[in-house]
Amino acid sequence: ENVVILATSNITGAIDIAFLDRADIKQYIGLPGEQARLEILRSCLVELERRGVLGDDSKGSNDNTLRFLLERLSKQSKGLSGRTLRKLPFKCHAYFGGDEDTVSMVDFMKDMEKTIAMEFEERKRLSAQGEGAN
Repeated sequence: ENVVILATSNITGAIDIAFLDRADIKQYIGLPGEQARLEILRSCLVELERRGVLGDDSKGSNDNTLRFLLERLSKQSKGLSGRTLRKLPFKCHAYFGGDEDTVSMVDFMKDMEKTIAMEFEERKRLSAQGEGAN
């Protein structure tokens, strides 16, 4: 029988060396770079737009404005995993979506900046709590 076992970990320092010695192939995949973050966020925003959560911007913004905001989000989200990046737009909608059926893209992207800041603040608090437990 051919069997493939795939294992992942975010805590590489805690992986048992004997386990690693038994693995035929080991591949380290780091955090996404700036362009990858941009594409992950862009694809999430496109999906929200496709689903009708995000609408045409009523303020008449152009593609350059949206690209600038997306690049800024990509820079601000440095250090976040792909999984976390994919969750950010949905957290943003939960935090800031309000009662409106459709949110403008520019307003949503500005709220995304707040959501990214909240994500880093939450990580800082959790890290501080973990250090205090020792």
